[in-house]
Amino acid sequence: MSSSIREQVPETLCGLIYRAAGERMLEKAVFSRCHDRSVVRRTLTLRRVRGEVVLQLETLRTAQVAEVKGKDKPVQASQENLPLTGDVRERLMTLIGESDQVNLFTTAGSCECRRSRGGQEILLGAAPLLDALNGQASGEPKRLAVGGQRQEKESHPLRSGAVSDPAGDQ
Repeated sequence: MSSSIREQVPETLCGLIYRAAGERMLEKAVFSRCHDRSVVRRTLTLRRVRGEVVLQLETLRTAQVAEVKGKDKPVQASQENLPLTGDVRERLMTLIGESDQVNLFTTAGSCECRRSRGGQEILLGAAPLLDALNGQASGEPKRLAVGGQRQEKESHPLRSGAVSDPAGDQ
């Protein structure tokens, strides 16, 4: 199988993102070169929100800075949580269609989708990912533990019981 795919690129990429998320192998997907020029990039990651695993979409937009004419800075960020059920595939297809470049990073490898100005699409490096998702890879890909919004901080060694408290031993 060739490492690049030229047919049904959006559908293949959508399937890769969806399956990698379902298998907990998705590290992130970065959508750039967006058709909406106010969007700098969109990043899709797995998160646990209220006990449910979702795809969290972070969108960075430019905003004109009033005091510096003609300068744009990425200062506005928004987040959207997409459940892994329902019409998430339609939303993924929309995101892919709105971007001329998508980089997908998983524990089994990475791939890149590019669209030229003429509309030609190519998916580079997808074969190893497809093999891993289909169980044909040489090793078992790593599954990610999905964290929530607030990561648990390491507690003080005395409070966690990792170190014995001399006052408590008496």
